[in-house]
Amino acid sequence: MCADHCLNWLLSDPGNQNFQHKCDHIHSLDCDRCRFVRNIEKDVSCAVQKIQDTDLREEATKTFTDAMQKIHDWKSHIIRNVNQDQFRTHVIQELKRFEGLIVMDWAMKFLPMRFREKQTDWFGQRGKHWHVIVCIYRDENGEIGVSEFTHRGSNLRNLSTYMINDEIYK
Repeated sequence: MCADHCLNWLLSDPGNQNFQHKCDHIHSLDCDRCRFVRNIEKDVSCAVQKIQDTDLREEATKTFTDAMQKIHDWKSHIIRNVNQDQFRTHVIQELKRFEGLIVMDWAMKFLPMRFREKQTDWFGQRGKHWHVIVCIYRDENGEIGVSEFTHRGSNLRNLSTYMINDEIYK
């Protein structure tokens, strides 16, 4: 198996024994897609180092390093999502009658400004914060049900008070 496709190996921390998982297979294979990314990284790095102008080479090195970090961060994000989705699926399949899984998360802000905004205009704005709660449960008949709750608040400090008051006054 290719090491970049083994979730246990990818999620293990080589520096901490408590967060390591020993695989029952050898990571000796190398798939063409993973090799392609490594080759591109090596080729671009070599091309950047060949730039004669020192200032331009430093700028290109910084840009390249940042881009590669973003690629590796995105890959890590995907790996964590796959792992969480597998666990969530397992938990839902194992639910017994009258048991449930509650997932809470912040949604994106609701910004009633314009239909299309540039990305630079989007970040750092004030807006209505949305907190979403989803409860996935197994009912008395053994069927899976889903209930969603959305709470809105104008700032973070007042959101918890708003959520409590919103539930009290319903």
